[in-house]
Amino acid sequence: MLQFAQKKGGFLGMLVRRAVAIDDEQAVLSTIVELTALLGLEVKGFLCPAAALAYIRANRVDLILTDFRMPGMDGVELVREVRKIDGDVPIVMITGNAEDEELRRRAWSSGVTDILGKPIDCRRFDAIIRTIMK
Repeated sequence: MLQFAQKKGGFLGMLVRRAVAIDDEQAVLSTIVELTALLGLEVKGFLCPAAALAYIRANRVDLILTDFRMPGMDGVELVREVRKIDGDVPIVMITGNAEDEELRRRAWSSGVTDILGKPIDCRRFDAIIRTIMK
């Protein structure tokens, strides 16, 4: 576990929703954690996909936000492993290659809920998370 952030209130009010964010770049991970916490979710951030997967196996998670390109396990592999554990949890892939058609095909076929490009557009991020978490 790398980071923990929670903001009381947010659009989810008193209901505690838990999110996991995974990105191998500290600055990007910090941004994702902050944006997610501002929406009222409890967030745990991980630089390592394997550590995130271990956490997901042991804990209830309501949302997963993951990078695509990471050392050891890419985002598509991570999504496939998560789907073996929980077929319903929403998963948003955040990638600098959002326009790459092959990546999009692999991501959709692995079971992602949505794809968001980098650099992160805060308004689009907000809209995607709000829609998913309704």
